Amino acid sequence: MLDRDEWRQLLQANYLMDADAADKAYDAWDLDNVNGIDFEEYCEMMADVIKTQEKVVRDHSSALDQNPEDVKELQRLEAYGNFWCCCTFGASKKLYVEKREEMASKARGSMADAREANLKAIQQKLVRGKSGMPISIVEPIAEQRASTKPPPIPVPTVMERGGASDIAERVPAQTPA
Repeated sequence: MLDRDEWRQLLQANYLMDADAADKAYDAWDLDNVNGIDFEEYCEMMADVIKTQEKVVRDHSSALDQNPEDVKELQRLEAYGNFWCCCTFGASKKLYVEKREEMASKARGSMADAREANLKAIQQKLVRGKSGMPISIVEPIAEQRASTKPPPIPVPTVMERGGASDIAERVPAQTPA
């Protein structure tokens, strides 16, 4: 079970949250209000964090893809540079290197944007809690959940499940050919 201080340290170290935001997240994820985040609550929180990360990745994956025309141009410049490299003492590779660096810079920028969006989405999800409901709504639901248990599922008896006499026609056993 994680107490408030351990929870705060966890969120500050892994998700760069300040103490106030970490405390709000603690209140949002301590669903049974027993002054600690137990294993089940932690697993629910991590499952929601993973779902949030997957959504951010889906939303930003197109920005991380390279333009197919840029890739073709890069391949063309590489072939050109390799072909004329000996005659130009390597100067023909300059266009290829510049294009490669341009594409790498663009990808680094897209990755930085995706990382920032991912961190922000996780921080917001942690503060919102399990279902994204405000804390004032989550608390009564947690109390209600703790006070009411669902009725047990009835298990059918042998008579209710049926027996061999319930079969209309017996199927004869087949012999292997």
